[in-house]
Amino acid sequence: MSSNTSCQTYKNGEIIFSEGTYPSGIYCIHRGKIKISKCGQKGREHFARFATASDILGYKSLLCREPFSASAIALDDCTICLIPRNQIFETIQKNPKLSMRMLEILASDLMHSEERIMELAQKSVRECLAETLLILQETFGTNEEDKTINVNLARE
Repeated sequence: MSSNTSCQTYKNGEIIFSEGTYPSGIYCIHRGKIKISKCGQKGREHFARFATASDILGYKSLLCREPFSASAIALDDCTICLIPRNQIFETIQKNPKLSMRMLEILASDLMHSEERIMELAQKSVRECLAETLLILQETFGTNEEDKTINVNLARE
């Protein structure tokens, strides 16, 4: 697959893919931090999740043959490789182990989403904020100097 893969560098704030567009392949994060967000009512951006090195993006939309349900935006300088759609489908058809791994990833994502929905429905705002801070720390780590979470985010 690597022979057909193209890698690109994105700067902080650059859009990797936009909500509503169709995927041309699967995005593999080689380096950097990505914010996944959706556009809500009145054009307001709603954070969905973060992605970091070794994460893959766009596979759900690609496999469903649907447009992206969210946008991906670089939070710092990133290197992201794109595996083309045709290459993904050819490899999945020829490699049952990859097909099973993709099913496992999708099932795991679904399970985590269901758990998150239940947690949000049952927790207070304060508990949700505390959990979000812990997720940020786990995802991005801690700055050794001042023990802050190692990511720059706008207040919104």
